[in-house]
Amino acid sequence: MGLVDIVSNLHERTWASLDLHVVQEHLASLCDTVRAKDLARSSCFAEDVHEVHRRYKAVEEVWQSVEPIPLNDPMDIAPAVNFASRGNTLELPDLRSIAKALILLATLRDFMQAPQRAERVPQLAAYSEGIDIPYELVELLTDAFDKDGRLSGDKFPQLKRLRDEVDRLYGSIRNTVGQLMKSTGMSNMITDEYIAQRNGRFVLPIKNTYKRSGLGIVHDQSNTGQTVYVEPVQVIEPTNDMKRLELELLQEEARIVGEMTRLIAISKDRILGSLDAAALVDISVARAKLGDVLGGAVVPEVGTEGCISAEDARHPVLVLRGRNPVGNNIHIEKDKPGLVLTGPNAGGKTIVLKTLGLLALLVRLGIPVPAQRGVRVDFFSPILADIGDMQSVTGDLSTFSGHLLVCKEVLSKAASGALVLMDEMGSGTDPAQGVAIAQALLEALLETGARVAITTHYVQLKELAQKDDRFVVGAMEFLDGKPTYRFKEGAVGESYALEVAERLELPSAVLERARGLMDKGVVKVTELIKELENQRDALAGERREAEAREQEMRKMQAEMEKKQRQLEAREVEVEKMKYRAKLQAADTFLAQLQEKEKKLEGLLKGVGLGDEKATVEEALRELAAVRGQVAVDSKPEMVHVPSNIVLFKRDDIVREGEVVVCAGDQLNSDRAGKVVKASGQNVDVMFSKGGLDIVITFKKTDLARAPSETAALVNAGPYAGLAKNKEKKKKWTKADERNLKMLGKEMNTVSSATAVTLNAMRTSFNTIDVRGLRLRDAESKVDNFIKVGIPQKRKVVYILHGHGTGQLKEGLREFMKRHPYVGRHRSADESDGGDAFTQVFLK
Repeated sequence: MGLVDIVSNLHERTWASLDLHVVQEHLASLCDTVRAKDLARSSCFAEDVHEVHRRYKAVEEVWQSVEPIPLNDPMDIAPAVNFASRGNTLELPDLRSIAKALILLATLRDFMQAPQRAERVPQLAAYSEGIDIPYELVELLTDAFDKDGRLSGDKFPQLKRLRDEVDRLYGSIRNTVGQLMKSTGMSNMITDEYIAQRNGRFVLPIKNTYKRSGLGIVHDQSNTGQTVYVEPVQVIEPTNDMKRLELELLQEEARIVGEMTRLIAISKDRILGSLDAAALVDISVARAKLGDVLGGAVVPEVGTEGCISAEDARHPVLVLRGRNPVGNNIHIEKDKPGLVLTGPNAGGKTIVLKTLGLLALLVRLGIPVPAQRGVRVDFFSPILADIGDMQSVTGDLSTFSGHLLVCKEVLSKAASGALVLMDEMGSGTDPAQGVAIAQALLEALLETGARVAITTHYVQLKELAQKDDRFVVGAMEFLDGKPTYRFKEGAVGESYALEVAERLELPSAVLERARGLMDKGVVKVTELIKELENQRDALAGERREAEAREQEMRKMQAEMEKKQRQLEAREVEVEKMKYRAKLQAADTFLAQLQEKEKKLEGLLKGVGLGDEKATVEEALRELAAVRGQVAVDSKPEMVHVPSNIVLFKRDDIVREGEVVVCAGDQLNSDRAGKVVKASGQNVDVMFSKGGLDIVITFKKTDLARAPSETAALVNAGPYAGLAKNKEKKKKWTKADERNLKMLGKEMNTVSSATAVTLNAMRTSFNTIDVRGLRLRDAESKVDNFIKVGIPQKRKVVYILHGHGTGQLKEGLREFMKRHPYVGRHRSADESDGGDAFTQVFLK
């Protein structure tokens, strides 16, 4: 490549010097479609920051997508489509490839355009909008080929009919020839017992002496002439019929292939456009995969102010080549547009310089950058680099002359928004003149508004940061006689030429002579720089020790917090055990109350009118009140849930601390609490009742986000907070036990009734069983049950009558219509037993 070519192709030289092709090849290898691979290998740089944002948005959508995007075919059909558009007829293999690709394109479009998915991945969905395949063509090609690659007889019935008829005739003809071969007298005429074909027609191998015996038409003879191949008269017409059908079959196949080719040809632009749209989706997936390959790569913030702020930025090409490059913190600010990199030879200056250029190019390509989260790399255009030995590629000019001509071209192209990278500016000539030219070029580049980063060994350029506040100087670290490849911003690096020479075992006499020849002022500056670097390294060591101690303290703190969480978890488990014990005790107590209630009901039947009956009825009411209170106290509080509340869907996000209501779970219906953990489709919700926290696991789809007024009530109220109230408020204790003892002895009533509202769900406490009773007895029992429920403020009761002949059910429902305390009644819900129960709503 000549110098003129290098200057005129400065962009290509930049990409080559930064090894961009390595990134592009890796990106292409991760693409499925040929179109996307070609795009990856080309200079498909974003033209503006908005296009960069769109590309990164698509990458983030790929990362967030749960389902794999259906791209698993190269779709290499563009040559065949172009071939058809020029008036040529396609062969079956090309048609099969096109059919497969077009069906995949239609599948990809439908996948991306699905309403819920399009909302989650809007940029990928926008790319897929360019997939526009004619419905008529997709319909024609769908299921058009069978497993053997032929046109499908199921898709095209006329082909099936013709093929079946040909097969039938073929079998019939072969069978006829076989029978003739085995017929009487034929054994002396044939030379061998096999059926042959000539020109697609069945023949018999007959001895030459019988060729004029009128057996049929001679089609061929053997090399020796001893055998002739005769088509028997009996199969001539059937074979002619088969040949006509075969011709008709070929014509029908040609017609179908022609129609397919015609539709493909007239749809050329739409097909190629669809391939381009699929390539945009494909390369977005590949960019996301490449970000994973780069290890910890992230989507950067991208602006237009010419800034780069990257922590732990790693050289992308070295990562892709399996190296483990040192991460560096690199910054170019708006008010500090110039960066001067100093330090020893082979210390990593050029690696940092290339890392800067590659980060900027990755942004233009929409590829995640290997750096810590929070990285910012603005949009740069153009990106120009002069890195490498010009003499190796020009030959006719010196290194210095070659670099000067490239610098001239760079200066002509530099402008606001450009990023310019120069390696060893001013080298290859007299140092005094070279550094003067380098500084002048640097200042001129900054005047254009470009951002500039250079590497240098010149002391005058190292001092720029002190003279010109537009520059930042930094050095590559050199410890214990070896480079660490770490960039230290704000440090001025010594070249360490003598140290490197000593490490490479140059003769000591030569090294001593070199030291003696050095200018005393330069030696003094060099020693001062070394002393400052040693002090800096000492401070850095102390800082690392302090950071290590801080890390150890954080580790200890994390361990303490872990133990605290474990302790709290054990406390929660103890509270759960207490709650379960309370529920078990409540169940036992309720069973005892129910037994007492049955005894009192028996007493009620045996007493007449008067005070005794009133006493027993009052005892029943008090007993039911206590029993209801026990049932309510053992469950979380109820809240009002609007009828139009929407349950969570499987893919909805439920966050910790969010207030939810149980709207799809029968047992805990209309309860509100806070989410303490959400894992997949399971959500742990904490309720609080009487200061006791209860955690219950629900399916996500049984929950709904609480209305604002309910959430406020839960957050401010006494029963659904995550903080625990250690005071346990008991609704009943000694008084209830005393009343229970009185009831157990069938004595007088308890002191006072307690109002209670029972849940509308059917339980054993609000249900009366009248199965097996006669209608009159059932009416009496139901009447007493309803009358007992009125003072208890029951709103709903259930009658279990079963199905039977239906007379008891219908009779009781007629009785409910005229009962003075019944507002309405209906068959119970399926979850409450269905039509075997009647649900009664009391006034």
